[in-house]
Amino acid sequence: MTTTARWIRDVVSHLRRGRHVVLHGNVRDLAMFEGVPLAFADALDAALESAGYEVRARWNQADGITFTDPAMRSRWEELERDPALAAAPRGRAYQLPRRSGAAEAAVPAPPDAMAPQPALHVAPHLALSSARRVLAASDAASSMVVDLADRVFSEQQPPDERGLLVTMQLAMDETARHTAGPRAGMRNALVLVAPVLGQIPTWLYREHPLVQVVGVARPDRPDREAFLSRQWRGFFGALAEEPSGDVVDGFGALTDGMSFWDLEALRLASHHERIAIGDTRKLLDVFRHGTREDPWERLNIEVLGHARERLTRQVMGQEAAVDAVLDVLTMARGGIGLDGARPSPRPKGVLFFVGPTGVGKTELAKAVTELVFHDPTAFARFDMSEYAQEHAAERLTGAPPSYIGYEAGGQLTNRMKERPFSLLLFDEIEKAHPRILDRFLQILDDGRLTDGLGDTVYFGQAFLIFTSNIGSTRLERLPDGTDRVVSSVDPALDGAALADHYRSAVREHFLRIGRPELLGRIGEERVVAFDRLRDAHIDGILAKFLGGIRDSAREKYGVEVSFEPSLLEFGRKECQHPAVIALGGRGIRNFVQSRILAPVNRAVLATPGRAIVVRAREGEVIVGPVL
Repeated sequence: MTTTARWIRDVVSHLRRGRHVVLHGNVRDLAMFEGVPLAFADALDAALESAGYEVRARWNQADGITFTDPAMRSRWEELERDPALAAAPRGRAYQLPRRSGAAEAAVPAPPDAMAPQPALHVAPHLALSSARRVLAASDAASSMVVDLADRVFSEQQPPDERGLLVTMQLAMDETARHTAGPRAGMRNALVLVAPVLGQIPTWLYREHPLVQVVGVARPDRPDREAFLSRQWRGFFGALAEEPSGDVVDGFGALTDGMSFWDLEALRLASHHERIAIGDTRKLLDVFRHGTREDPWERLNIEVLGHARERLTRQVMGQEAAVDAVLDVLTMARGGIGLDGARPSPRPKGVLFFVGPTGVGKTELAKAVTELVFHDPTAFARFDMSEYAQEHAAERLTGAPPSYIGYEAGGQLTNRMKERPFSLLLFDEIEKAHPRILDRFLQILDDGRLTDGLGDTVYFGQAFLIFTSNIGSTRLERLPDGTDRVVSSVDPALDGAALADHYRSAVREHFLRIGRPELLGRIGEERVVAFDRLRDAHIDGILAKFLGGIRDSAREKYGVEVSFEPSLLEFGRKECQHPAVIALGGRGIRNFVQSRILAPVNRAVLATPGRAIVVRAREGEVIVGPVL
């Protein structure tokens, strides 16, 4: 079965209905025409030819009006010089088309087809005036393509440009409509090719009954698979006569969003990198990310075997959350999925952390980053409270073309261009505008996102974590009419009941904002509930922070700092206060910083080189040199 790009079929269909066409989007790529990838200009010319246009002109500001056949130029100039056209009234009455066997006007051969000819009508006003005259002639089926039409006009549109626009509008309105023969009902056509549609004045095409806008999309899956089949022997390692069904299927899935030129560059990369096309995922990773080193490959069974101990040491009291993370990491490393042998373009892992503030959600994400990537800079946090307004979506992916600042790209897409191997933390996701959440659907489904510059970034090597405090607090109305924030969690709930509470709250939240499909993409089984801070965890967290003080003093000053049991007992009692418990580990950290860290720094500076001991007495922290 031969394939032809959807946009080509749409163009031919609209031309046969008597419409002009404005093409925009992926107009610099190759295009599939009857199973053969052609340059865009050639594919469009083939479409016009198949629609029945005999004289096909193309104009741009550099080359003027050009033709694929010198005979077409001769016919164009003949029609342009026809005195009958100059005298013909504009706006002729419409005649109903009739089907007949009337012969079509033949295109005469030029006197000397090989003779070099000067450029024809380079200036825009001459080219459009010429098109207006020729396209109004019913003697021949004629068309003109205006290439890079968005570069002809500026945003300010000075008077000379407005004159060009008027001429273009009149050319569209006055084109001859054929009334007999196989082209009955068709008009001579003006086709505008504009990579950026926003640069074309909307009044030229919007609500115009004779103009149809057609978007040129990147090649779809059948087109990409046809490209592989046609170019198969040109890839490195293609030993068989034709690709197997599994290779074609994997290629079609993993190359989603790529242009034909991208696919051709991929073919060349297979030779330069000497990676066989059968290993499509590896080839694509090197092509997109520019490296053969895959951090996920280092996540072997030995590392995973020690990961639980390592993570629970860094994030205390959250064993269930750590186990859930390890399950996802194991599946990401193993690579066995529900889609059979076909590799998936989706992110390596997706989790939704929910629980009270200060219980280790961000800390666990950082610990996973160190475990997988061995590089703290692979961690990127996005504060979703900054995306509460709908227009803030442009900060993630960049402003659309022709808007101020679109050249800068988006924060998220730029990050993935720079660091495709990353852990991305979307903190307090419930505070983002619901329309912004829609951007994540494509990431979770297809593993990719396109920025305002038209560049596609891929998330197939990334780990995504969403965090939320949904279900932790609620507003309570006081007798004086004011509101206060109170806990919505019953302190008596055990770990399992608390997890059910948070998962239910997450489910209700996504239903309330009308985005249940996002939770469906994440998966309710990937909602990881964090336990609240319990008394049994306080000693371990307190000891962790005190150990940090001891290590810092030893490394910076060579000073030994010790802590007496009285300090540990004092710290335990202070951190059991409800106000501290409400802030979780962050509350314990605040206590250590304010009551212990400052006195230790003063003592170290006052007695340089002396060992320091920290104790508690009568509710006060006492720091002094060891006697």
